[in-house]
Amino acid sequence: MSRIVLNGEKMISEDLAYGYLAEKLDLPDSFDNSLDELWNLMIDVNIPMSIQIVNTEELLSNLGDLGEEFLQLFEDASAENDDLNVSIE
Repeated sequence: MSRIVLNGEKMISEDLAYGYLAEKLDLPDSFDNSLDELWNLMIDVNIPMSIQIVNTEELLSNLGDLGEEFLQLFEDASAENDDLNVSIE
């Protein structure tokens, strides 16, 4: 199982957040920095993957509504995809 820790302290702007997610999640070069595409990629994960999101207070402080949308996306994708396990701290 692939284990990935996403640190909310690293996501200080929209551009940096998408870049950080692309790097940590090994997203394709064609990733277009959109919630829709991130959703599609997360529900298409077909190998067991565990994502732990830490320092969510900083994530929400830095990104506001977008931070909330990221967290909701990961929660929803985890509920939709049995190969994806997400914990938010």
